[in-house]
Amino acid sequence: MCYIKRMVDLAPRPIEMSGRDFDRLLDSGGAAALGRIELRRGKLVQMSPEYLPHGRLKAWLYKQLDAAAPKKGLVADIEVTVRFAGKFRPMPDITVWDGGPLKGPIPGEKARLCVEVSDDTLPDDIGPKRLEYAEAGLAEYWVLDVNARAVHRFWSVREGDYAKRDIVRAGESLSSMTLGFSLAFDPPTLP
Repeated sequence: MCYIKRMVDLAPRPIEMSGRDFDRLLDSGGAAALGRIELRRGKLVQMSPEYLPHGRLKAWLYKQLDAAAPKKGLVADIEVTVRFAGKFRPMPDITVWDGGPLKGPIPGEKARLCVEVSDDTLPDDIGPKRLEYAEAGLAEYWVLDVNARAVHRFWSVREGDYAKRDIVRAGESLSSMTLGFSLAFDPPTLP
């Protein structure tokens, strides 16, 4: 325990910046030097490393969404920064969006569904990060809980939060509440 506390004490404090400065950082290649980063409430946040269960379930869900999205005229992408207004530039695990030619981040107004795959970040993903997506006006947000093999769905933005939410478990039908498609939610069992 003492080792962990020392490491936390030594960790660098978050760097604060505007959304515009973050965009400039990305445009100038700064992300290559910093690795996987997001801008959250105006602070640079280093993203957690991904382990095999996270990667496998992300790939599985991406394949499902990538097959369903084109039927609705949409595109699914993995780990692309979304440029919402203000100081929020997340890098969701999966984004379903309107598509179109562009260089750089997906414009926030084109994002229709963002998915975070969560193993050790669940409290943040269904708590503070959920609120950031809602405040940004994202119509629908999912969190794939790796450990529970369940999806937390959030939709119907009202007053900076999602008014509706539920949990879909393995073996049930997983429907987008705003995009009009359903898929069988039967994620692979992992060791």
